[in-house]
Amino acid sequence: PQTARQIRPSAAARTPGRELQRRMELSRRAMSTLSGSLREFHELEHRNWQKNVEAYDKGWGSLTSQCIPEVLSAIGCGPGVRLLDVATGPGFVAEAGAKLGAEVTALDFSAKMLDCARERLSASIGDKVTFVEGDAAQLPFPD
Repeated sequence: PQTARQIRPSAAARTPGRELQRRMELSRRAMSTLSGSLREFHELEHRNWQKNVEAYDKGWGSLTSQCIPEVLSAIGCGPGVRLLDVATGPGFVAEAGAKLGAEVTALDFSAKMLDCARERLSASIGDKVTFVEGDAAQLPFPD
């Protein structure tokens, strides 16, 4: 069986406030240099995810949740594992990973999706997940 790759603590994890803000600002600057059509697509996606939070949660949630146990099992998710849930949406993967004992960071570029995930997860697992607003194309974390 495969085991999850152990990730050493990042600078953002050691100094979450200033370092994370600096990295997010760098990400925002990088995104501002995208070419016109790619940038327009990115903005369209962002607007639509901001508007359709409940529709995604209710319409796709049960479908996307079906593969989560197998994915987390395949990576050996559990205590001692750091899990980054990129494009977390309503936080289904983040929630399942936290329940297995992983240290979870949930990232999404939609603040409203993160709000949805925070609300859902606060009822089921409390504050065991760190939420970060950021773009999957420009992750605000070191490699």
